[in-house]
Amino acid sequence: MRNNLISVINDFIKQEKIKLFISEDNPSNFWLDDKTGSITVRFKIDVPSHEILYDVYSPEYSSHLKEETIDDVKHLESLAEENRQWKTAEIIEDIWLILDKITLWAEKNDFSISEKILL
Repeated sequence: MRNNLISVINDFIKQEKIKLFISEDNPSNFWLDDKTGSITVRFKIDVPSHEILYDVYSPEYSSHLKEETIDDVKHLESLAEENRQWKTAEIIEDIWLILDKITLWAEKNDFSISEKILL
């Protein structure tokens, strides 16, 4: 099941030409990172409880980004614009697209998905 999700994400990244890459920590954990290291997303899959946990974090700004709190995204985008780092805003949009894809996969496979501070 876990490998199926990672395959789905890899295919989506290639199809949409998203510039993020996946790395696996162990069988139940994987990461999405951009090449600049400005944003990282950690995922933890708990197969027995059918749950996917994730955390979107910007080491560059020491901020956890919450999906429901659009102000966090606006704040990071404005910091990126102030520092002329336009790519960060693009990366944020790509992450939300991937999270939408994972949410659809989770619904189809009877998993729940929720945010939790993992980093």
